[in-house]
Amino acid sequence: DSRCLVYVSDRHGDEEVYCYDFPTRRETRLTCGKKRKSAPCFSPDGRWIAYASGDDEIRLIDVVTGEDRPFVRARFVFGASFAWSPDSRWLAFCAQDERFFSNLYVQHIEEDQAHQISFLSNLQAAGPLWSPDGRFIIFTTGQYRAESQIARIDLQPQPPVFREAEFERLFELHKSDVRSEPAPGHPSATGPIHPRCADADREPQPVVTPVIEPDHTPAQQQASPKLVRRASSPAVEIVFPGIERRLRLLTPPQMDAIALCISPDGRDLVCSATVAGRQNLWTLPLDEPRADQGPRQLTSTPGAKSHAWFTPDGKHLYFLDGGTIAVRKFPKGDQTTLPISAEVVIDFAQEKRQIFEECWRLLRDYFYDERFRGIDWEAAHERYAPLIQGAQTAYEVHLLINLMIGELRSSHVGLFRSDGNGGQDGYLGIALDPVEYLRSGRFRVASVIPDGPAAVARNGAIQPGDMLLAVNGVPLTPETSLDALLQRTAGRRVILRVLTPAGDQRDIEVRPVSAEQYDWLRYRAWVLENEQIVHRASDGRIGYVHIRKMSYDAYQRFLTDLDVEMHSKEGLVVDIRFNSGGHTATFILDVLMRRSVLFSAFRNRSVADSSHIFGNRVLNKPTVLVTNEASSSNAETFSESYRRQGLGKIVGKPTAGAVVGAFTRRLIDGSSLRLPQLRVVTPEGEDLEGRGRPVDIDVPLRLGEWRYGRDAQLEAAVRALLADLDAERR
Repeated sequence: DSRCLVYVSDRHGDEEVYCYDFPTRRETRLTCGKKRKSAPCFSPDGRWIAYASGDDEIRLIDVVTGEDRPFVRARFVFGASFAWSPDSRWLAFCAQDERFFSNLYVQHIEEDQAHQISFLSNLQAAGPLWSPDGRFIIFTTGQYRAESQIARIDLQPQPPVFREAEFERLFELHKSDVRSEPAPGHPSATGPIHPRCADADREPQPVVTPVIEPDHTPAQQQASPKLVRRASSPAVEIVFPGIERRLRLLTPPQMDAIALCISPDGRDLVCSATVAGRQNLWTLPLDEPRADQGPRQLTSTPGAKSHAWFTPDGKHLYFLDGGTIAVRKFPKGDQTTLPISAEVVIDFAQEKRQIFEECWRLLRDYFYDERFRGIDWEAAHERYAPLIQGAQTAYEVHLLINLMIGELRSSHVGLFRSDGNGGQDGYLGIALDPVEYLRSGRFRVASVIPDGPAAVARNGAIQPGDMLLAVNGVPLTPETSLDALLQRTAGRRVILRVLTPAGDQRDIEVRPVSAEQYDWLRYRAWVLENEQIVHRASDGRIGYVHIRKMSYDAYQRFLTDLDVEMHSKEGLVVDIRFNSGGHTATFILDVLMRRSVLFSAFRNRSVADSSHIFGNRVLNKPTVLVTNEASSSNAETFSESYRRQGLGKIVGKPTAGAVVGAFTRRLIDGSSLRLPQLRVVTPEGEDLEGRGRPVDIDVPLRLGEWRYGRDAQLEAAVRALLADLDAERR
């Protein structure tokens, strides 16, 4: 009824739920306790306030009596996500089971046990949305990868809906008006109207329930919110037998979609979806006659879209677009921006205390080791709080907090701030000869990165030995900064004057790349050099792949490189050196572990693994793994699993010993806290954090040998794998 607002504030230390009453302009504190509170929301009838307490409970506050009572007990590892049913009698929520699978549950207001209604082996589930009539629930589900899908669960078996009924209803609407002339402006004067169009112009007529006034004021609530008249909703009925078979996915995986809101008439879902790298709002039909129409794109602007809401009449849609509030007519119409501005005065003394206290509490509540690796965390707070009081800059605040965090001696933790994407300074894809520059001040090209700007330049590629004379007409002298001349040139045309070793001068047009692109080109050049080392050392018998990260993109690159490198090869060197981790180790292990069990062949054709016919790779080749001190996190779990599965020898140096699952929390000043929450242990109980994974053949990487096309670790890996191959032959 827009009279009261519930919210969370941590002004007194821990997060607590507060209520502000607009007519009386009074604030009331509703909860008191050490557990973290979050996501308070009113039930549709205004009788209850539900909120999450810690990561294992949802509690209810009776608005009339002020009673705060326990309701749902469940696991909310990734944060509580819940929604009231339209009739205010059920709560739908997403929770995790003992295997960390996230699914949807419902619990009646008068029950103390929840009912599980989805049964997916997915890691993430969030954002439940009840249909306005209470017949189904929409939620978002997905794995810890790149794509999320939208699921629908019908709470009752749905009878068939016939498309013909839509057509027949057109005639039923006007059957009583057959013999009479329509009045001017009457819909039938210009032909029949689609039922939806007629409804869109009709004012809703709610059924009103009586006003409920509390007859007393609870002790802890000086100004209790009043319940006013509201439109009543039909009672929600759930048929639990067979509900596990009434789930269906509404979006294809490639959409990477997130459900946002349902139209007031229950016929349309608005979601955000990323397609081809662009995130926009889309709409999906939810009624059966239009279900086969598929998703339709609503927006096409470059900004990020979120927080979409329909107006009560369903005619307009509000949402955030790139940080601004946008509004558009629904389903079709122009998009406009709502002009909103505000001024903020930042009190640094309060802000620094807020950041410090929030970081300390988050680690107190969620750090994976309840013993804090032997540190007295309360004492750490008392020791660092006075130092924070004396900090004069944001840098000092972050430094002190990171010093406190450092006492935990944990990886995957720290306070940091993003510095952007590296700007638009340009890179040519060349390496200059430092000896020549120190001796004469001239810019002689020592090497050219394959596929870089200099290698694919117009008017001929730059070659090693060429001398750079000028950039865009500016001569290069010993006092000239080449970096300064290439500022803000990424993606733009740059003209280089070049002197060849034969004494010829020519102008070459190049398009410099950004720092991120340059980093990728250098990395791929390093991989190519490693391939050549392995090929030479094995006389072409062994292939080589490097896995840069345990990310989905890197996994796709691994599959591509694997296909290329294993063509006519007998074995494979898998290199995870300098791999900082991620989450796709199990995907890669699955590929390496597959072995042929069945074979297929067309008539008079060669025999192949049956899996190949259906698009699955089966390696069927021996492998060797290379690690080093910079292999960390998910790369280390990959190494440990590789060893336990007996896939091959491990060569190089033991890994970093930085194995813990971390999540990121945003702070008030825009900085982020990386928070370790997930322990990783062996079946024997050994904690991988702080204990690097061992190798079978310990080989150091000698300083500077890459310059001469050597790599002792790769060469040792090749020798070990060749020995295994030769032993198999014998």
